[in-house]
Amino acid sequence: LNNYQNISDYALFGSFEFKTNRIQLRGGLRAAENSRYNAPIVPSVNFKYQINTNNLVRFSYARGFRAPSLKELNLFFVDVNHNIQGNPDLNAENSNNFNLNYSFSDSYKKSKFKFDISLFYNEIFNMISLAVVDPRTQLYKYVNINEFKSTGFNLNVDFKVDNFSFNSGFAYTYRLNNITNTFIASPEARSQISYKIPIIETSVNLFFKFNGAVPGFVNNEDGTISETFVQAYSMSDLSLSKTFWDKKVSLIAGVKNLFNVTNIQFNMAGGGPHSGSGNMAIGMGRLVFTSLRISLY
Repeated sequence: LNNYQNISDYALFGSFEFKTNRIQLRGGLRAAENSRYNAPIVPSVNFKYQINTNNLVRFSYARGFRAPSLKELNLFFVDVNHNIQGNPDLNAENSNNFNLNYSFSDSYKKSKFKFDISLFYNEIFNMISLAVVDPRTQLYKYVNINEFKSTGFNLNVDFKVDNFSFNSGFAYTYRLNNITNTFIASPEARSQISYKIPIIETSVNLFFKFNGAVPGFVNNEDGTISETFVQAYSMSDLSLSKTFWDKKVSLIAGVKNLFNVTNIQFNMAGGGPHSGSGNMAIGMGRLVFTSLRISLY
């Protein structure tokens, strides 16, 4: 906007820590001065308790503040892939964030196992989000969502034995905003399997990720904001890697986006000026790649 814009942010941060053999407590405080927005005092606290060698519990709370960036305020970004409009009337975000985590790990001979689960709750006021202004030209604009809440859990499992390793995760996120006033669930799952073939010293790696339907926002012609939904989709990659000359040279080859995902559909709530559906580019399709790395030392 006007070929030049500026914003300044100055902050002072302090922290303290209390630690014993099993307990660790860390707190922090941040005071900031922003040239465009009034920044509050921001506290945080982190607590860790080592129950025993295998079991660990963590808890954290943090208050959040984020002033809009120059990109979100003033940038009009248009090229062959983007059509994004800044919004100089944005308000700053304020938030409260809670997290509780439990972790278990163990090993037996050549095998290692780790399991952890996290529960979280976030509330954000004046959350900044991209919203569709015109689905036909894919014009987006940054807008404030008066109140946004999310809660859910993340579950992760790691297992390794000899030449085989397996990593998998599953998450469920429930999102609530002032438009629908209803918590909407979005699942997500990922897995990665690796196996090293000893005879030819080659590793095979398979990666898979499922992304559940996620809510989004559209900016209507009358200035109101409606909710959209981006459909669920899956992505997968496959690669082979081999080392030569005492691991000084590594060669990697594979295929990305095995399912050839290029576009996904987003649906808009009925009744608004932009009700209906459209397509959103998500990838360039299936790709074959190679990589050669050489270590000189």
